[in-house]
Amino acid sequence: MLSPNQIAITTIVPKSICPICSSFNCLQALWPTDNNNLMLFECLRCHSILDTDRTREATPEDWRTLIQHFGSSTISTKFDERKNILESRGLSPDEIKRILDPLYRRLQHHLIVQTHDNKRATSHLPKRLTPRADHPKTDPILWSELANRIAAAPKAYSAESLIHYASDYALFTKHCQITNLNALPAETLAITSFIGAQIARPLAAATIRRRIASISFIHRMAHVEDPTKHPDVTLKLKDANAELGTRQNQQAPIRLTHDPIVDTAWLNQLLAATPPNNKGLRDKALLSVGFDIGVRGGELVSILVEDIMPQPDGTAQVFIKKAKNDQASEGSKRFISRQGFQDLTQWLEASNPDPSDYVFRRITAHDTVFNAGISRQTLTRIIKETAVSAGLPKDVHQNLSSHSMRIGHAQELFQAGNSIDEIMQSMKWKDRKTVLRYVEHLMVSKTASADFLRNTRR
Repeated sequence: MLSPNQIAITTIVPKSICPICSSFNCLQALWPTDNNNLMLFECLRCHSILDTDRTREATPEDWRTLIQHFGSSTISTKFDERKNILESRGLSPDEIKRILDPLYRRLQHHLIVQTHDNKRATSHLPKRLTPRADHPKTDPILWSELANRIAAAPKAYSAESLIHYASDYALFTKHCQITNLNALPAETLAITSFIGAQIARPLAAATIRRRIASISFIHRMAHVEDPTKHPDVTLKLKDANAELGTRQNQQAPIRLTHDPIVDTAWLNQLLAATPPNNKGLRDKALLSVGFDIGVRGGELVSILVEDIMPQPDGTAQVFIKKAKNDQASEGSKRFISRQGFQDLTQWLEASNPDPSDYVFRRITAHDTVFNAGISRQTLTRIIKETAVSAGLPKDVHQNLSSHSMRIGHAQELFQAGNSIDEIMQSMKWKDRKTVLRYVEHLMVSKTASADFLRNTRR
């Protein structure tokens, strides 16, 4: 095997071309080994991670093979080595963050779902998110049992949820180190002092509640008493709500019709701004279908070609296999309009995918379509870039996100006269508060007070 010093050396592959960004002489081996079949490659320009043959992006199976070879602890050490190398070259913290963050996110995703043999399981997270077995503030036996339970049921929670739980818990353990209090099992004082520290920063009340929920999850998975249910913690959370307020900022909606209060009818404007190449056809289908089905960004980018079901009248249905609030994977069907299906058909005919391919796939700077699906973050970037091309104001495109089409869809349903219960059924929501938050500014003009004032104070 190569030594750690040899592994840390950056070696450019001669005459190499990145298939993603088409840059020349920019590929380096990602943690080289003496077995060429275990090697992945990183582009120094676009920071894509490529497979052994350097012809496509690395698949989850490629990552699992690499992680099994090195082990999660070694991977974490190598990540720290890469950071030290960049620091020694004089790069600024912002430049280092820009280079390492894409790789770190991939490691988070693949390490969290990676399991070891039956004799041992770990938390499958990079070292800086994983409390060490000898962490003075975390009981190593409880942590080991917790990790084993999660590893035994890898599909019970999404990888993204587990990453958030672990990240929030890591912040809590850091606070416990400073205050010399135990993190697992934690006492009530540790939780209340942590909330107080978050209020002082200050953070949004919703962020604090999410972090406390993460601590609660860790304790429940460790089968110990949940300290977050203590009355003192409840009181402290109410204090945080009163101090910081509970109102959450809402992303800008993308709508088809004109809002009577604020003009957000940008859908047709965005569709018209897409160019007639592969990228434009994909982005147009993405926006058109995304508005029609009104699902979350992660659900939209996960649709496969085989999930699309054309109908005799020129419309279509799509089967959403799994949603955020559908952990049992029962799935649900959504409707696609004639216009939406027409835009989708144009993209599918141009890209010629297999039934098992993602509908919305990555495209290079040279307009070449790859089999890899896009991420939720890429979806947000596409929406923002299209908004800029469409000439929307800066304050508008800055507030657009992968959730904007879902918000706009909900507002269209309300403005069309649908009840809250009907909207909840259509959008698969379980909490009325979610609907009310999305349509609040439209409801104001339909209240009894509004009707009274219209008739009496014209």
